[in-house]
Amino acid sequence: MLNIGFKNHQKGYSYKTKNYWRDQVLLVQNGSLLLKTNKIISKIKTDQLILFPKHSQFELECLKHYNGLFFAGENISLKSSEATSFICNETIKQLFLLIESELQSPNPHLELMDSIINSILIKLNKPINKIHKLSTIEYQKNLAQQIKSILEVSVHSNTSTEVLLEHLNLSYKQLSRYFQKYFNCSIKKYQIKLRIEKVKELLIQEKISVTTVAYELGFSSSQHLSNQFKLITNCTPLEWLKDSNNLINKNTKK
Repeated sequence: MLNIGFKNHQKGYSYKTKNYWRDQVLLVQNGSLLLKTNKIISKIKTDQLILFPKHSQFELECLKHYNGLFFAGENISLKSSEATSFICNETIKQLFLLIESELQSPNPHLELMDSIINSILIKLNKPINKIHKLSTIEYQKNLAQQIKSILEVSVHSNTSTEVLLEHLNLSYKQLSRYFQKYFNCSIKKYQIKLRIEKVKELLIQEKISVTTVAYELGFSSSQHLSNQFKLITNCTPLEWLKDSNNLINKNTKK
């Protein structure tokens, strides 16, 4: 049996579930919401649709008082496993307006509303998989960029990578896969590259010993630093420093 009606919540309202009990489609007619799932965080505004599939896990927070029109039931069969959102096109919006008009009439035609909802579902279920795929790709790109930013600002940190990234709420293996996919480099190798660039900077600008640099950047020993340095540059820190100084002197003479 379908449930059709209006939603109205004040700022601060929130709802969280790990196993939603029915399929639901909600048109946000005005206001602002935040939708959080395992894969996306989306800010929902006026004239956006939210799909809540049965058994999905999500959190909904009202950022600004909102009104919405929804229909729900256990047999709608949304072709998606994750709650997701997208901008409502004009055709679907007009169909929702027809439902709203029927709901507000003294004698609403239930069969007509059922027919309208079926039309909406036909139009929705075609693009859902594509929309969800795109949102997942965008999510993975954003996640990879977040990882990159965290690694760059924590180059001096002695904290383990797993701890640095734990707030992203995914396993290290998953995070590594996304990072490799978008930057063609493992998290570990990128961290080494960042540290080696910092080693170069300290050797040239600060003119301090390899041992001191190793200590400042958290390498276990100067030998460990040298091994990592050679892995990236194919030479030792002292060999690189000698070549760099020769190049600097050569350019200075010019």
